[in-house]
Amino acid sequence: MNRYAMLCVVAAGLAGMLAPAFSQDQGEKKGARPGEMSPEVRAWMEAATPGPNHRLLNYCIGEWQVTVRHWMQPGQESPPSTGICVNEWVLGGRFVKTTYKGSFMHMPFEGIGYTGYDKVTHKFVSTWMDNMGTGIMRQIGTYDPQKKLFTYTSEMRQPTGEMVKQVETIQIIDENHHVMTFFHQTPAMDHPVKAMELSYSRIKKAMRPGGSKPPK
Repeated sequence: MNRYAMLCVVAAGLAGMLAPAFSQDQGEKKGARPGEMSPEVRAWMEAATPGPNHRLLNYCIGEWQVTVRHWMQPGQESPPSTGICVNEWVLGGRFVKTTYKGSFMHMPFEGIGYTGYDKVTHKFVSTWMDNMGTGIMRQIGTYDPQKKLFTYTSEMRQPTGEMVKQVETIQIIDENHHVMTFFHQTPAMDHPVKAMELSYSRIKKAMRPGGSKPPK
């Protein structure tokens, strides 16, 4: 089944789920007055509407110069590399699209990611894919407003077969600087170790290709 056909099936299924909720009889059964949305429809609309937690991601919108430090082993830092990162709102302010181009260990590196806030699970969500792998990293995150710190966790299987736990933190320094740090832990490790640090310095304050605007 191609992607278009799959979307049609999903849309048809969703319409079937929501159709009863739009009917007056169903609405009355659920306690809605005639002409009002049923609780089911209100819940769907609320879950689909960007909110305050989406606005927390405004810190990263724009174009950034990135300096990357990397440790293959604890205490063994590799030569630093650089890159350019562009973050923009897409899908009506529901997700931030990240596009990164630079170098890593003397090789061309590029990646694409998406970050948002899932109002159903009440967690930040993030995906990442790049030209140094064929998998997609998926992360779940939280935000500490006192520390201005995002913390994401994930677990991925390495080409060697072992599972690696990863913690990513994003420390907001000010509106023009933030630092992303990765820690990973293999089954053989007693605790997570620092593997990578990316320092972001703003180049342009607001880049929104495609006309997408951040949520207000």
